[in-house]
Formats: sequence, C-alpha cells, structure tokens
Amino acid sequence: MFELDWFELLMRFPHNFLIYLALINFITFWVYAWDKSAAIRGVSRVAEKRLHKLSLAGGWLGAFSAQRLFRHKTLKSKFQLIFWLTVLGNLSLIAACGFIFERFFGGN
Repeated sequence: MFELDWFELLMRFPHNFLIYLALINFITFWVYAWDKSAAIRGVSRVAEKRLHKLSLAGGWLGAFSAQRLFRHKTLKSKFQLIFWLTVLGNLSLIAACGFIFERFFGGN
C-alpha cells in the first residue's frame, strides 16, 4: 500500500524545485497584494488570467494565503472555481509524482 509521508516526499524533491516553489509563491502573494492595492486605488489591475497562471505554475499556496489575508477575489464564484481547479491540478500532479517516485525509485 502506498503510504505518503509529506515531509519525506518534500525532502526528496530537488532543492532547485523547492526554491522555485518558494519564489513562485512569494511572487504570487505579492501580485495578489498589488492587485488588491490597485483595486482600492482604482488604477490598472492584474488580469485574472495572470493570477490563475501564477496559481497553476505552483503559486497556489501564496494565492490562497493572499486571498484570505487581503479578502481578495474570495466572493467571485467563477474565479474561485478556476482557482480550486488549479489547486486540484497541482495536488494531483504532486501526488502522481510521489506515487511514481515511490513505485519506481523508492520502496522498502
């Protein structure tokens, strides 16, 4: 049976990938903050498509954190549906990679 230890799985990822995830989440959080600020000031905004692309690129945790902290984009149901689909896609990919890694390279 496949048993997943999230910390162990995380530590098996290449360090460059972990640095990438940290950066993309920081950038995504910052872009959400910028967009919220622009909304308040009434100036040019960040396109929703760009916000979704950042989430899909791995920045979904930064996006989720910014949405909750800034109360930004939380009431737009279509936006939230697409956002949660990007989260599902990311988690599915991580789970699939973990399964494949365990199946072919791990195991006891």
